[in-house]
Amino acid sequence: MTNVDNITCEQVPYLIEELMKLGAKNVHVVPAITKKGRPEHIFLIDSEEETLDSLAEFMALETGALGVRVLTTEHYPFDYFLYLFLMGLKRRYGKGT
Repeated sequence: MTNVDNITCEQVPYLIEELMKLGAKNVHVVPAITKKGRPEHIFLIDSEEETLDSLAEFMALETGALGVRVLTTEHYPFDYFLYLFLMGLKRRYGKGT
């Protein structure tokens, strides 16, 4: 995660595309307001540990970011089609599983 306050919203799609090319699994950019009402963008970048250095270097070179925050999380995927099936049963028969 990194905060960037010196780019325009027109630059955001380019940054997302380049981050994905460098190995980011997913990129979310959230517009925000900082102190004194200044606009900024918060970049949330999902990546493997192996690509962390290149992604951080890219953000520093392209945006002037002074650093990144590394948040370690776990992802628990679920079978989306199984979920849809179970929800369909619940709606059809009124039974939860």
